[in-house]
Amino acid sequence: MTSTMHRAARALAVAALLLSAALVAGCGDDETKVPRLAMPDLVGKSIGDAETQTYDALHTSLIYYDLSPANRASANDWVIVATSPEAGKRTPKFEKVYAWALKKSEYDWFRKNPSMPKLPNGASAAKLLGKGGLLEPVADLVKVRYQPGKAPKKAEADPADTAAFVPDRGLHPDLSAEPVAEFGLRNGLRVAPTRGTVAVGALPPTGALRIGQFLVLLVVEKPPAKPKKPETPDFDVPVIETPDIDTGGGSGGSGGPGGGMLGGGIDIPGCPKQICG
Repeated sequence: MTSTMHRAARALAVAALLLSAALVAGCGDDETKVPRLAMPDLVGKSIGDAETQTYDALHTSLIYYDLSPANRASANDWVIVATSPEAGKRTPKFEKVYAWALKKSEYDWFRKNPSMPKLPNGASAAKLLGKGGLLEPVADLVKVRYQPGKAPKKAEADPADTAAFVPDRGLHPDLSAEPVAEFGLRNGLRVAPTRGTVAVGALPPTGALRIGQFLVLLVVEKPPAKPKKPETPDFDVPVIETPDIDTGGGSGGSGGPGGGMLGGGIDIPGCPKQICG
């Protein structure tokens, strides 16, 4: 009896182990059976359209951030610039995906200007950043700084420019992170106003631009305007006309016919005859 009970107990134990193994194997099969689908191409799409396409393709949500180090909140005029995973990569269904975005005007500007464009000679910072200016589309990403050695004593550095922006999101890589080399371009430069200053250069001056990076506009104070010379007022000078004197005929000169030094025939009371004739 005891032996039979032992055998029964061992049989139950084996059955339990087999059942456990079957359950574990079944779970493993479920995980491997999660479909892997192609990551959609979202670059250039509005954030709203990108969210819709992501859900339709992967049945998951799209988490997005500002690509620039400015760490701004997005708006309706923003577009996707990069994604993780990249377009076309086989991605498990339901897995979260990430994207980085910029204003459409910024994205278009960087695509048009893969390197720093040449600045117009003598252009003011206000004109370059204002409406229709060369840097207007990326005005949010431009840091206006005095040219080294040209800052007035009252100018100060930006307290926010103490280190490169590196977000703590647990993403590797995080495309919003600012490379130290880019931060170094403006490190220690003094903040300048846009009005009353003239652009003399930009950073980086050469080389490829990273889409979404900060740009530095170097300026000096606008020289004071030279005083204008006083203008000579225009006066209307009256013209004095000399009346014509009728000498009354007689072409003789002095002492000639008609007599008199004035040519003769002028009746002036009291005038000597030798003069008036």
